[in-house]
Amino acid sequence: MERGFGKGLFWGFVVGGTAGILAGMLLAPKSGKDVRTEIANKLNEWFDSETEFTGGDDSNWLINEGKQKGEALVADAKEKAELLLADAEKLLYEIRNQSENSMTTGQA
Repeated sequence: MERGFGKGLFWGFVVGGTAGILAGMLLAPKSGKDVRTEIANKLNEWFDSETEFTGGDDSNWLINEGKQKGEALVADAKEKAELLLADAEKLLYEIRNQSENSMTTGQA
């Protein structure tokens, strides 16, 4: 196996697995705060287990790089989740106002 191919395959698994986990968590019926906490806990567990697994100094740069990319991914997901939540709250507010207006004017 060529060294570049193995590195690409590893990053493919890391990014694909992370994206799958995040998508599952973000689509689950939980609050944004719960999702962010769960993502942070899972990443910490994963990085701790990776450190124990590798144990050597040669792979520390890879773990640090993965951790940085993971943290950036979590921050991006957090920002997007907060924007979605704000949009949903705005839409709910508008629907409530329309409902109240139609009830007071007697329109359906």
